Amino acid sequence: MQVNPQAILLIVVMTGLIMVIGGMWAVDIGVSAMGFEGTVTNGWWSRPPVQQYHIGLMSIGVGSLILAICAITAVSLRWDE
Repeated sequence: MQVNPQAILLIVVMTGLIMVIGGMWAVDIGVSAMGFEGTVTNGWWSRPPVQQYHIGLMSIGVGSLILAICAITAVSLRWDE
């Protein structure tokens, strides 16, 4: 079975996009909780809003790095043709 590099690149790009969107959502929830001086909870765990904010920032950073690497990879693969 041959692996299609375009399919792998698409999966990695979608993962990066999901990480960026999820990180922006986490930042939004963290900032909202900081404004009301509350905690962030989903019923099973709770964390301070500052921690949620920083988790969101890290997720955005990692997702952006993944997307940048994918863009560079796509350009370099296209350049070889």
